[in-house]
Amino acid sequence: MVAWLYTDTVWYVQDPKGPHVDRESRTVGFGPEVTSDYSAYVAQTAKIVGVSDDMEAVAACEKLVQQELGDHVSAARSQPYYLDITHPAANKGSVVDFLSAVYLIPSSSIATLGDMPNECPDVQTKRLGFAAFGVDVLGMLDVTSRASGVTISPTISAVTGATFISPSRARTSAVSPG
Repeated sequence: MVAWLYTDTVWYVQDPKGPHVDRESRTVGFGPEVTSDYSAYVAQTAKIVGVSDDMEAVAACEKLVQQELGDHVSAARSQPYYLDITHPAANKGSVVDFLSAVYLIPSSSIATLGDMPNECPDVQTKRLGFAAFGVDVLGMLDVTSRASGVTISPTISAVTGATFISPSRARTSAVSPG
């Protein structure tokens, strides 16, 4: 497993030809800085990502980091081959809570959508949370078990709308863009 380090403006890798570097460059819209030593950037770290195509090793590392560091960090796979390690409050759910407070919108009026295990903090709070069902990812049961509802669609699309099944209400409702 290799590690990447993110600050607020830059991501660092040790091998620019390493696994998934090209994919991540396309995803974030810019390439990494290359360094042989992360120590100069540790104080500025926003996220550490463990990367490997050995999915069992990534899952084992996730469990080990969670056991060793507990609630001092958030450690969850954002993809089966990525282990994201962040501050425990560095998640979309915390941003939604902040905006809820700033704009005086009750949390119960805000829906969050998640499709990966690292989004559990988003879908398990007092907000209305939905998790994608049928997405072929490791750990999906963990996300769906914490959600208020589960989509019957393999993808969630805010553009096209999504259909949700709410287990607590035993009914189906359509969510369409507004």
